[in-house]
Amino acid sequence: MHDAHTLYHLTHFEKNFPSALVPNICVNCYLRNDELYVIYTVGNVNFSYWNYLPNKTEGIKSGTRGVNLFEETVLECFLTFEHGHYLELNMNFLGEWNCYEFHSYREKPLREFQFSSPQKNPFLKDLHLSDEKLQLILCLSKNTFTPYQLHQIQKVNFSAILKNHHNEKIHYALKFGDKPDFHRQDLYEQFQAK
Repeated sequence: MHDAHTLYHLTHFEKNFPSALVPNICVNCYLRNDELYVIYTVGNVNFSYWNYLPNKTEGIKSGTRGVNLFEETVLECFLTFEHGHYLELNMNFLGEWNCYEFHSYREKPLREFQFSSPQKNPFLKDLHLSDEKLQLILCLSKNTFTPYQLHQIQKVNFSAILKNHHNEKIHYALKFGDKPDFHRQDLYEQFQAK
């Protein structure tokens, strides 16, 4: 089966960081055999400046469901479906992950998605490290998020938050309005890796 790749380049919101310290982030998506691969590549990384970025001797460790990962260094993936429903996938470079389900914009209380078959790690596949680059690979099978199906994805947003040792954050997304808001579906892209 031919893989239809779509490459997304994320932009950062804050402009007060020295350009030499700002990593670049892109996301590659493709479908292969009823599985959606989402590959985050974080390049131009200064490992000593950013928190929670692993060095070359570390890999995915825990594979556990984390809490409030979005308050630290995190990569996020938003998938929208019919009727305004959407999923938010969070993962960090320590192998922690979570998934939240929303039926409306920033719906409260926050609701963790309940997987039909509990797994230690339902979508975080692998982590690759080199001197100045990180790759985090997600693999979503067609039944990962039942009752939602991959072919029903309408829009996507890929985002990231990096936090440095001074507790300063830099926000990345496909697009921004007047402030970082990763839940604004009008800033999402049509899903093209079909």
